[in-house]
Amino acid sequence: MRRVHRTLLERLSYMAIYSCKECHAEDNLPRAHQLHRGKAARCPKCGTYRVTRLKAPDHIDPMCTGVLNMLEKVAGGKLYH
Repeated sequence: MRRVHRTLLERLSYMAIYSCKECHAEDNLPRAHQLHRGKAARCPKCGTYRVTRLKAPDHIDPMCTGVLNMLEKVAGGKLYH
């Protein structure tokens, strides 16, 4: 895999774009704000779908803060770990 040059619009959406040297298939890494859109919950750090529901905030592991997370909390969003 090698990195591909991004256009200005792609820089706003993706952290990086990679292309396969053999088949030229492209794969991209979305930015954190892209992870808030979608039907399934995703980890804000790595983007994985392997998350579990929590009944209460976990005081040991740090929580991600931000405007979008605050809006989700106010709107009655579910808490995932």
